[in-house]
Amino acid sequence: MVPGERPYGYSERFNAEGDYYTVLVVAPAAELARSFWEQRAVELCHGTMFRKNIFRAERPVYTYSGYVSGANGYGGSYTESRYGDFALEGYLYCESAPPAPAQVDTPPPETNSALPNTTP
Repeated sequence: MVPGERPYGYSERFNAEGDYYTVLVVAPAAELARSFWEQRAVELCHGTMFRKNIFRAERPVYTYSGYVSGANGYGGSYTESRYGDFALEGYLYCESAPPAPAQVDTPPPETNSALPNTTP
């Protein structure tokens, strides 16, 4: 996260063994980051059956320094601390994946327009 940029959103990567995701969410507030994390977990696991292990929750503090000049010609230097964006990162384990829809190759029913209509 670079000060001045706003990389809000989330990213995830799947581990090599195929067991879990590592999900990273960046948001301007802790409540929003947690909400985004839960939303992304539901999307990745196709429902609410998942376990999570949040291992990083941080809000970095950036220090800015500068110099200001006054109206009387004198100036002074200053240093201030500003909060960065909130980052929430953790492991996501999907408990069960929904079954894939069965693909059945059945031909459409045959119709024969030469037969008389026996429908009352």
